[in-house]
Amino acid sequence: MFSSFRYGCYLIFTFAMMLCSVSAQAATVSRSTIMPSDNPTPILVVGTKYTEASLSYADIESLPFFDTSMIKHFDGPEGRFSGVWLNDLLKKYGLYNAERLRLVAHDGYEVFLSKQQREQKRYFLATRLNGHFLSINELGPLMVIVPDDGGEEVRGDVSHSHWIWALKQLKEQ
Repeated sequence: MFSSFRYGCYLIFTFAMMLCSVSAQAATVSRSTIMPSDNPTPILVVGTKYTEASLSYADIESLPFFDTSMIKHFDGPEGRFSGVWLNDLLKKYGLYNAERLRLVAHDGYEVFLSKQQREQKRYFLATRLNGHFLSINELGPLMVIVPDDGGEEVRGDVSHSHWIWALKQLKEQ
């Protein structure tokens, strides 16, 4: 009797663990219907080991522009983000083949992305949230997110250490 009770508990526990381990689906990304910005104010510094450029919303949004489905982050803004694929920006400004990139936020926080990491996941440079430019209160003006890491709820089984808010600088290391 006791062993069948233990077996029943084991089955319930196993089923519960299976339900908890199911990952949230990735956010979908599709072409945006938002008109790209013509704002020339510099918001991001990008640089190779030899050159540096200041980019505006207009510069960034001149690349193919996309929208995500709903992304609900556990510790940040939530909604539909608009922006460009980071690799598209890197290609345009000569950083695509960089072995390592340093991304710096306005508060000094920084992360590093290797070429291998950029090949394993698609990073998204968000300029807008729900159609509006990301404000300082929404941790803007720019964010790097990974749509594959979460949709309605950001997946808890993956590291979000490369999601950086309030991005101001992106340089080759």
